[in-house]
Amino acid sequence: MKFDEDQTVMQTVSDMGLLNQFLFSHDMFTTKVSRLSGGERRRLYLLTILMQNPNLLILDEPTSSLDEQEVEKLFGLMLDLKSRGVGIIFVTHFLEQVYAVCDRITVLRDGRLVGEYKISELPRVQLVSKMLGKELDDLSEIKSDSAAAALGIEVEGVDKNMTTLPIEGFRKMIDKAVAQYPNFKAVATTLRSVKSATINDWSAICWYKGELHQSISRPSLEIYDRVGGGDSFASGLIYGFITFDDAEKAVNYGAAHGALAMTTPGDTSMATLADVEKLVGGGSARVDR
Repeated sequence: MKFDEDQTVMQTVSDMGLLNQFLFSHDMFTTKVSRLSGGERRRLYLLTILMQNPNLLILDEPTSSLDEQEVEKLFGLMLDLKSRGVGIIFVTHFLEQVYAVCDRITVLRDGRLVGEYKISELPRVQLVSKMLGKELDDLSEIKSDSAAAALGIEVEGVDKNMTTLPIEGFRKMIDKAVAQYPNFKAVATTLRSVKSATINDWSAICWYKGELHQSISRPSLEIYDRVGGGDSFASGLIYGFITFDDAEKAVNYGAAHGALAMTTPGDTSMATLADVEKLVGGGSARVDR
């Protein structure tokens, strides 16, 4: 949905009850849409949908750009809508959120339906077991980072909340991965340090032909919707390799495309090649519209 950037929040959403109930303080009612942050615009978009009194609401990663207090308010609204008979399909990566608001859960794995379950009858460890397709005795068996989960190789120096991402730790992980899987030609990963729901530090690294290349670092990148950043990084990286056969350019095209994808809603990139090349050259991480 495209907003009128010159309108205020109150002009865009005329339902004062919704404004008062959901995430906007009184001093923001007269704020122009053009001055809203990415997270605030996402909330405004949701309110415009709720004004239509839907019978079914599909929320795909709605908390990705909200802080803890905003998530609590969103959940309060979801529970209120549920009590009024509105059906809600809620998609999220966060198990604690599933158990906070959902009645039933549908598990998919490898594109196939595993089953549908009542939340009250499915402990978390059983849910994760069904998601992974293997029995677990304890959730502590799940690795905290993607390299450990996918390859069984820990990244040294990474804390539980992924706020510290030491390059040397990733270098050692890549060295171990290449030694363990000698058919690897290139290894790349994004480096995301989360400061808040809407502010992340963002960069990427790529190992190729024995050398480690690091992208331009983008500290305090404003996030509109973090879903799709990794996919867009991968596609930008592949484009860079196919076009230039240059790991330095490839990792920068990937990191730039991932950054741009997170300034727009959804997990499908709206960035053009010109947008990516502008950012690689030092421009702003905003899609020109």
